[in-house]
Amino acid sequence: MEKLGSKFSTSFQNKVISSILSDRSFTRQIYDIIKPEYFDAESAEWLVKNILKYMHEFEKMPTLDVLKVKINTIERDVLKTSF
Repeated sequence: MEKLGSKFSTSFQNKVISSILSDRSFTRQIYDIIKPEYFDAESAEWLVKNILKYMHEFEKMPTLDVLKVKINTIERDVLKTSF
């Protein structure tokens, strides 16, 4: 799969993630087409993967507190500090 970075800047990718977290309607619209592999940064990929997984399991958006708990379970310090 082609990464977004080959076509879109890191800034744009961050705005997509921000929109996923803040706009439920937008997230529902792109849920079936957005893939974690599209993002350049490993941390962005991890974040999108976990948001989509949570939505699939619980049929609702994860809160920032839920994401914070998931981030705290990351064992790789390099990935954890990139958030």
